[in-house]
Amino acid sequence: MIWVGLLLIGAGTSDLVFSWLRRPIVPEIVGALLVLTLALGCGLTSWASWACVLLVAGLVVVWGQLVGWGFGRHRPAVPLTAGALALATCIALAPVDGAVGGPVGDWLDASGLAWAAADVHLVVVLGVLL
Repeated sequence: MIWVGLLLIGAGTSDLVFSWLRRPIVPEIVGALLVLTLALGCGLTSWASWACVLLVAGLVVVWGQLVGWGFGRHRPAVPLTAGALALATCIALAPVDGAVGGPVGDWLDASGLAWAAADVHLVVVLGVLL
């Protein structure tokens, strides 16, 4: 679930930055950097976790580039297909260890969402913030 959360937060952030700043590649870089920063804050330290984090950050950049290309050429199927494939990739990565800890995990534990696991906290709390 952490990989889906990081993908959605990175893609949402790049969309938000794009709505403010219409420069090439900058929104995607901001989204990817947020994915990397959140991964550090979540205490993802294993090699397998970082391989997944880098893959998710790359998916954010590719998706953002395809959104501009596809919608700019009136081909919405391209970014929608890319988004679906990115989401399917993150779901396929679910078995890879992605336990949330670190400062973000501590903050999420104190958030009052005791009914959900820490990775669900990340999706809910940060998704609401976006």
